[in-house]
Amino acid sequence: MKMNASLIKTILYASTTSFLAISFMVFPKEAYEASIRGLSMWFDVVFPSLLPFFIMSEFLIRFGVVSFIGALFEPIMRPLFRVPGAGGFVWAMGLASGFPAGAKLTARLRQEKK
Repeated sequence: MKMNASLIKTILYASTTSFLAISFMVFPKEAYEASIRGLSMWFDVVFPSLLPFFIMSEFLIRFGVVSFIGALFEPIMRPLFRVPGAGGFVWAMGLASGFPAGAKLTARLRQEKK
């Protein structure tokens, strides 16, 4: 009898989730300390490094700099990547700040139909 891939994935996900839940119940102190350390690291490292990019990108979008940059980058972005020129701003900010900021800006410009 042949199992399909969907059933195998379901069994794998269920067993992994059950293993993690049991581990958290057996080792609650270690799980709590690890979560506190992870949150502390996020607040000390990730948040301060991304906050300036989020603030700066919001200012640039509100002041219309994205539209200006979009007009400049249109001849480059359209043939190379098949995206509007405003994608140049997102591309540059994504290179400078990394994944979360680039994804946030992409979603924001998509909502604004740019």
